[in-house]
Amino acid sequence: MFTWTRAGNKIQEPQKLQVNRTEDGLYDAVSWLTFIPQTSDHNTSFGCEVQHTALVKPILEEFTPHIT
Repeated sequence: MFTWTRAGNKIQEPQKLQVNRTEDGLYDAVSWLTFIPQTSDHNTSFGCEVQHTALVKPILEEFTPHIT
């Protein structure tokens, strides 16, 4: 499961998800969020969290756009 956040709040906008089965029978998944940056997004933290039963703890990747 993927969860996208903006400034720590869950984003409700549609996100894209692609799941593929690999040659060895496993699966991989990719999620992405498409948005048009606004000046209000400057220095705002965005994050993508992945939760799965195979993970000991969720994986969180964050980025902060610098908009001028």
